[in-house]
Amino acid sequence: MAPAPCTTRILSTVLCDKCENTFVGRAPHPTPTSDKFRSGTLSEVEISQALLLLQEDEMELKRYDEELATLGKAIRKLKSERTSLLESVARRRSLVSPMRRIPLEIWDLIFSEAVASWPGPSRTISSPRYSLYVHYDHGDTETLPRSGEVFAPSMILSHVSSQWRTMLFSMPHLWSSISVDIYGLTTDISSIMKMFFKKSARYPLTIEIKDSGWEAHPDLDLKLKMMEEWGYDLESVGDCFWGLDGTNGPVSSSSS
Repeated sequence: MAPAPCTTRILSTVLCDKCENTFVGRAPHPTPTSDKFRSGTLSEVEISQALLLLQEDEMELKRYDEELATLGKAIRKLKSERTSLLESVARRRSLVSPMRRIPLEIWDLIFSEAVASWPGPSRTISSPRYSLYVHYDHGDTETLPRSGEVFAPSMILSHVSSQWRTMLFSMPHLWSSISVDIYGLTTDISSIMKMFFKKSARYPLTIEIKDSGWEAHPDLDLKLKMMEEWGYDLESVGDCFWGLDGTNGPVSSSSS
């Protein structure tokens, strides 16, 4: 008994409303029923018919894949062009931004205040604010010590936008104050130091290098006071440490 002829259902998809470009496809052939899968071995005629339908569906599937690939290529091209257009719009909008009308002198005041008030290590109100601050956090009852913590507000602000970066690089005083605590320092900070030296240009530098873990000799303050009373002039750094080796007088001194 010959198999019943299959009814083909046409499917159409409009790809473009303007030019009415339409993709015409065909619905898949009806799948075999569950009874057909449970019935056992197929006859030669049924096998031939199944192979023919399979070949037709695979060819139709290939047509769909080719059309989707073409459409995908067009979509990717449109997305790329849209991205370029979006960047152009953003840059032009930035060009006419009200922020660009603010005088550079006002920006200088804003950035200077931002650097001076930047959150960082605990410092007294009267202590200087540095544009680069590398310190050793000795910790407390709740936190562990850690070294080489870097606070560089000028550098962070310069990463906000190209406009800010250009303005900050034109303000050398915002790169000219540096404080480094060498106690426990294991991080190589030479690159960031060189950057601040370069950006400070010819502006006078303020540099502080300290060792927060250094403990003075218990008698140092007393002996410095005695030297002042005796009229000694300190001529070298070594003079500050006289008596630390148990001697009774300064290593080198001159009477006033």
